[in-house]
Amino acid sequence: MALKDFLRRMPSAALLVAVAYLCLAPLALPTSLAHDQGRLLQVGLLAGVALLTLLDRASGTALPAWLTRGGLAILALAGLSTLRAARPSAAAQEVALMLGLAGLIVQAYRSARTGPVAWAYGGLLAGSCAYFALTTGIYAALLVDGGPLNARLLHLGFDNPRFFNHCQTLAIPILAGWSLTAQSRLHRTLAAGIISMHFAWLFMDLARASLLALTVATLWCAWVGARPLWRRLLVCMFAGVVLNIVVFILLPALLERSWTTHFASPQELTSSHSRDLLLSAALDLARSHPWLGAGPMHFATLVHPKGAHPHNLYLQWAAEYGLPSLLLLLLLLAKPLWRATALLRRQSSSLPPMAAPLGAALLAALIDAGFSGNFVMPLSQIWIALTYGLLLAALPIDARQGGARPALRWLLPGLLLVSQAWLFVQAWQQWRHIPPRISSSSPVATADERPRPRFWQQGWL
Repeated sequence: MALKDFLRRMPSAALLVAVAYLCLAPLALPTSLAHDQGRLLQVGLLAGVALLTLLDRASGTALPAWLTRGGLAILALAGLSTLRAARPSAAAQEVALMLGLAGLIVQAYRSARTGPVAWAYGGLLAGSCAYFALTTGIYAALLVDGGPLNARLLHLGFDNPRFFNHCQTLAIPILAGWSLTAQSRLHRTLAAGIISMHFAWLFMDLARASLLALTVATLWCAWVGARPLWRRLLVCMFAGVVLNIVVFILLPALLERSWTTHFASPQELTSSHSRDLLLSAALDLARSHPWLGAGPMHFATLVHPKGAHPHNLYLQWAAEYGLPSLLLLLLLLAKPLWRATALLRRQSSSLPPMAAPLGAALLAALIDAGFSGNFVMPLSQIWIALTYGLLLAALPIDARQGGARPALRWLLPGLLLVSQAWLFVQAWQQWRHIPPRISSSSPVATADERPRPRFWQQGWL
């Protein structure tokens, strides 16, 4: 009985560590090194999750058959792509990272299947409360003391405010769902206020992709019949507009203060920010390597002056993994969302209250992925993996869902653990480069250039 109790706690332990990472990393990481330190912590987190997955191999919680088969097919294609890549070690590193995130998805799924996870949503709310308490406190101090109002530096724990926006895109629908379902009135009120603050920051940052994604997610909630959720999102969005105007525009003006550094200006709303050049480069790479791609992470071999990834997950995957792998990825990403949509439209009583918020969060992330690098950055990767795993767990068990073959129960967790141990060793060695990068010969941005993040802040291969 003691062994069964121990195994039952494995998924919850993995989920606890992941939630702690999402809550504490932005508060603990220095803004100028946040991406690199966040990556190193992420790799350590995924190694720990891999160990827990190996210990949890005897769990009776089976994965959907379509997910296992699709994942193995993508892994096989990624392996072939890695063997043919110009830089196999870098490609293998990217595949290992994807494997680690897959392990986190499995543990989040099992955690929600084997026990309550309300504490995880409460933890995410506490993380947002702590973050805004600290950042708004700093902002208030700057207003009073007369320090320079620098929007970029207010985004603690993120080298670029857009990296925070990627996380907000998922946090907002999830916290909105929690604000409707939490048992405590205090939690519900806090969540509604925090969502409004998240929106205020998105408007301050002029986060076009995130706001578009959340608008579409709100319309999806209305379409599937999640009336309280879409109303909550809409009310908080308008409250965010008001907060932005009052707190970030009128208040500095009344105190005769001005922003010395805006992160983004209204004139930039119509700018492509060189994304057209990045997308063109990714499309050329995909045309040159249609079947297996140029190799995982190999967009970064271009040393493109505008980025080490194309700010579009779908073209990036086609360019690096190939078109067949992209089709499989789209299937795996879309199927749980499609199934949730169908069940919500039928008003199925088998869905838990958080199914619609999780579906909205995943949809928002997939839309954001068409315009940004949210599937590349460490914290948003963890947010996406948790959301996907929890959404899978919220869906009814597939009729074809069954236990894995005995050999796979050992082979896959063993492969996961070996890959994550190897990834951690690689990351630790690369961390010791000054600045951290894939190899000592990897290009480094000059003093008048911005770093182009991928695995590390200096992301070029």
